[in-house]
Amino acid sequence: MRAIAKTQKERHLLQHRACLTEREANKDKLNVHNEKIVIEDKAICMVCKEAILCNNALIYLKTGYLIHSKCMKYPNLCPITNAILIPPE
Repeated sequence: MRAIAKTQKERHLLQHRACLTEREANKDKLNVHNEKIVIEDKAICMVCKEAILCNNALIYLKTGYLIHSKCMKYPNLCPITNAILIPPE
């Protein structure tokens, strides 16, 4: 019985974290000014070192790096510098 309660609690925490992450992303979208980013043909992802193609989903980090969205392991942590991207409230 305790294992079931623990699993339910973990699932609830994951859902809560996902909700908070989505809320932060929406908040960031409101504060972002549209800026033009030029991507060269030779651009590579700084995490996986693979080429960045025009049909890839990309993330331009506040730290100045361009990476594939699949390479972003944690939504609030730069995978290259470990800088916190979303300050805690």
